[in-house]
Amino acid sequence: MSRPRLTISTFGDITIRVTPSGRFEARTRYRDWDGQTRQVQATGDTARAAERSLKSKLTTRYLQQPTNTSLTPDSSFEDLATYWLEDIDMENRISRTTRNLYERNMRTLVLPVFRSLTLREIGVRNLSR
Repeated sequence: MSRPRLTISTFGDITIRVTPSGRFEARTRYRDWDGQTRQVQATGDTARAAERSLKSKLTTRYLQQPTNTSLTPDSSFEDLATYWLEDIDMENRISRTTRNLYERNMRTLVLPVFRSLTLREIGVRNLSR
């Protein structure tokens, strides 16, 4: 039987081991905002110090999640497209030409089909069509 899935922003059992250098390492699994479970670890001079360090690290992980909570299942697809383009602008990782191409394709190819749908209504059948 598989282990139960962690709730988002929670962690599993903490394990502590002694590293070859003599320091203590505390580890746990943490389920991030994106649904992925990741290994998180911290070290300390004592087992308790390593555990405290790990818990401190875990309390700040929620700060890494997206801050836009305006999108809901009842948001329009157009709102999602706008959010996506704004996110691309903030990351500033692609060229302006590529970003403009993405916007044009979204406006001319995708939005005409999905503009009147909410995120809740977009499913596999609509996407396949």
